[in-house]
Amino acid sequence: MGITKVNPRWILGWGGGVDPRMLPILAAVGIDPITPRGVRGGPIDIPDWWQYAIVIAVPHEPNLIEATPLFYSPFEAYTRSGLAAARLTGFIKALGYPARYNGNPIIGWDELLPTPLAIDAGLGEMGRPGILVTPEFGPSVKLAVVLTNLPMEPDRPINMGLKDFCDKCGICAEKCPGGSIPSGQPELQDDGVVRWMSDREKCQNYYASVPVRHMCGVCYSVCPWRRFDNALHKYSRELAVRDRTGIAHQIMLWGQKSFYPSPSKDDYNAPTWATYKDVPWWMRTDMFFDGIPEGIFKK
Repeated sequence: MGITKVNPRWILGWGGGVDPRMLPILAAVGIDPITPRGVRGGPIDIPDWWQYAIVIAVPHEPNLIEATPLFYSPFEAYTRSGLAAARLTGFIKALGYPARYNGNPIIGWDELLPTPLAIDAGLGEMGRPGILVTPEFGPSVKLAVVLTNLPMEPDRPINMGLKDFCDKCGICAEKCPGGSIPSGQPELQDDGVVRWMSDREKCQNYYASVPVRHMCGVCYSVCPWRRFDNALHKYSRELAVRDRTGIAHQIMLWGQKSFYPSPSKDDYNAPTWATYKDVPWWMRTDMFFDGIPEGIFKK
């Protein structure tokens, strides 16, 4: 968890979850856009009490990450982060302060951008795939945000050396089955920030192609920062945050490539539909239901 003053730059200026210019197009193809605030587009009036953001990061359940992409689902982590945010919202209100939580892609992300708020709150840095990478869990987290005017001492952004690490690494770009993650150096973007920019169209197209789940978490699973806790992994991450020689980064990369191999980017596509790790038997729906093509969940 981290705390930051709300930067108005990270509050979206348009509510309703969709640009109103898109409504006729969506209606023509029979799509009713999700509008959690009950509106069909319109300017968001930012309340005066949106002064502080409490950002909560919850790690994914390991089995879901390692069974990506066929069995990956972000909503297990979204649910836990949302529950924490909802309880915290109730507690702040009980203290006599206004509060509102934004807890998953369906409720609240039409109002604000959680990743830059998390970076401002000191939870991590932006990685090559364009997602938050934390020192504790790598990119395998989901966020929830509580907005309030409860007086608090803000945290500060951190420097975990991630840009230098991602410059040397590039495993996520190499393994991305949709080819959406850029290789090479970060570039100056339209917002004036030098960073990597993933191709969201390619990413979404691959999502839609994945049978059963229509999701993907390969970039989460292959990241060397994602290794779940044991003494060696924890010590390596803590050393990498502090080491500016680059030696710890090289050791992490060597360990990832030597001890945690993964399928090639092509193997994640049809007809093989590989998963990052072998799927546990209790997640193998093809073992319990008829009508699923034989062998579709085999590595």
